[in-house]
Amino acid sequence: TAAESKKRGESSKSLYAIPPMPEIERGLPFLVQLDSSIMADLLKVSAIGRHDAAAVLLRTGEVCRYLHVVTQGKVEILAGAAGRPLRVVDEGDPFGELSFMTSQPSAETARTLTQVQTASLSKAGLSDLLRTHPTLAGHLSALLGRHKKSLAERAVTLEHSDFKGTFDTFPFADVMQMLISTRKTEVLGLR
Repeated sequence: TAAESKKRGESSKSLYAIPPMPEIERGLPFLVQLDSSIMADLLKVSAIGRHDAAAVLLRTGEVCRYLHVVTQGKVEILAGAAGRPLRVVDEGDPFGELSFMTSQPSAETARTLTQVQTASLSKAGLSDLLRTHPTLAGHLSALLGRHKKSLAERAVTLEHSDFKGTFDTFPFADVMQMLISTRKTEVLGLR
């Protein structure tokens, strides 16, 4: 009981450990790496979309409002306005995740190569999933890790900019991105 703990000099306050980051395997699709309960809940709260071949699902300069995960088919990712092919997103992997998580305009265009089905998760849906499944945060960090080069370029741009502000005025996703890209590992206090 709390009274007995107090007699022994123990604190009545408990510390909660942050769950360990999951081991992320390179080359495996995002969905496959999730625990089955997380995957089921993610698919349950996502909007399912069906798209014909050659459909443009995200354009350069647009902010991606959903985390889109390809559940059937293939999506080609093209760089910038020139449309230089970068990679192909297969079943189980997302596209537009950097724009979605940072609320910044996408530097890429996503175009379907085949008929495609997507599961699209809103930010509100993602927040609910993170409350239910905190280990999902590690998988999302790994998704951002796929974009180390562009994150590092953005961090350098911020470092040399006239940015004035505080964490109170900086979007949370940008704070996380900056901490990850600059490999800051100290404790961040939030009020």
